Formats: sequence, C-alpha cells, structure tokens
Amino acid sequence: MTIMEKTCPYSGIQFKPKRRNQVFASPQNRIRYHNENAAKAREMEQDIKKIRNNLKILASLGIKNGERKSFDKDLLLKKGYDPFAVSRLFMFENTLCSRVEHYVLLKSSDNKTFTFVNLK
Repeated sequence: MTIMEKTCPYSGIQFKPKRRNQVFASPQNRIRYHNENAAKAREMEQDIKKIRNNLKILASLGIKNGERKSFDKDLLLKKGYDPFAVSRLFMFENTLCSRVEHYVLLKSSDNKTFTFVNLK
C-alpha cells in the first residue's frame, strides 16, 4: 500500500504521514496550530466583551427610541466607553457611522462630545 503525501495545515509543507489519521507534519505544528487558533478566539471574546460594555453604558444613558443625545466625551471615556469597539459600520444620514447594536455614534463637529441616536 502506497502512502499518499498530505499537506500540513499549519506549515503548508508536504509530508508522508506515519499514521493514517495524522494531520500535521509534527506534534509541534499541531500544538502551534491549536494555540494560535485559541489565541484568536480569546481575542475575539475580548472584542465582544468591549462591545457588551459599550452597550451597557449606552443603555444606562437613557436615550429614548428615536432620540438623539450628546454627551461629554471625557465622561463616557471615564465610564469605560471604547469608541473603537463597535458591532458594525452603518450609513446614517449619508455618513458612515459606528454602531453598537441599535445605537449610532454620529460624527461630531467638535472633538469634545459623542452624539448618539437610538434607532430602536
């Protein structure tokens, strides 16, 4: 029986497996592959936590449905709001804006306030 060469998903090199179910060229490649994937998953979880924290802060501000409100930027930053943790980008009033769920962060003319609209 001829053993077919396989391609290691971590290193991309061709190798002849020693076992029928061998996937990686070496144990080190298998460990590195799974460690890197776990690190990426942990990083994504941190991003999700930041978005949830932003949502919690925005919900505490009492912005009613359809309402537009401005807040002091420094105050929100002290509360832990992260302007870079958003769930999506969104076109609103012909402008590309950040969005955390149903809250849209509008561009402000001054750099001292954040203005939000609740689209819910």
